[in-house]
Amino acid sequence: MIVFCGEFSEAAKKVMLRILSKAGFEASVITATVFTVLLVVVSVITDLWVIMLFEIALLFIVFLGAAAPYLERKKTLERMLPIKISIDDEFVHAIWVDCEMTKKVTEVKRVLQIDNCYYIVFQNPKLKDVLCETNLLTVGDIDCFENIFRGKIKRIK
Repeated sequence: MIVFCGEFSEAAKKVMLRILSKAGFEASVITATVFTVLLVVVSVITDLWVIMLFEIALLFIVFLGAAAPYLERKKTLERMLPIKISIDDEFVHAIWVDCEMTKKVTEVKRVLQIDNCYYIVFQNPKLKDVLCETNLLTVGDIDCFENIFRGKIKRIK
């Protein structure tokens, strides 16, 4: 049994904000690309190129998508950082301020190791993926954690 519990460090909070910012950026780029294609098609059909001024708004949306986690930093971190995570050979159980989740270890898609944190990514997350900080390990050890997720851990610098 492995248990992570406690207050996340500033470094871990920055890791989480960076992950959320990247996800927001990717989602907003996809959205902006679709709307850009639509704007170009409408501009070509109607010969009204002034419509392309909406592209400025799309660029702003991309910026907001990446910056959103930082704009609401306190609320974002409160909702996304778990209070307690317990992992055994079969299940990952995480508790947040507003919800809790239990998933099978077999449903873990990959585990990203970023600095002294592990970000557990599930195949079909119904709620959220889970960030664990090695400094918050209260029961068990990192070797046991890495054995449970052997072959799924990817180190990111």
